[in-house]
Amino acid sequence: MPWLIKVGWLIPGWAAAQTWGFIILVRKDYANQTTIIAHELRHFVQSAWFGFILWPVAYVVAWAIAGFDYEQTWFEVDARRHAQDSKYVLWAHRLIARSE
Repeated sequence: MPWLIKVGWLIPGWAAAQTWGFIILVRKDYANQTTIIAHELRHFVQSAWFGFILWPVAYVVAWAIAGFDYEQTWFEVDARRHAQDSKYVLWAHRLIARSE
């Protein structure tokens, strides 16, 4: 199970949240937004597929394949799609409740 850590800094200003292996960092003002947490949970699953070391490499390769268009990388498209999936939404609700 990943950890949800609410932060006021530590992630880029353009991001609401970021996943680093089993740790999801989320800005405090986004910490209860289920869709954002569900999106990050999908990144948690993606990172488990590749492992903590290879996932960033795979992400950069996917970013290059997408023409360096962040929104069009396979990882982001996949995470946006799964953020609407009821299993991920329920998981997000549980993780948010656990972190309060």
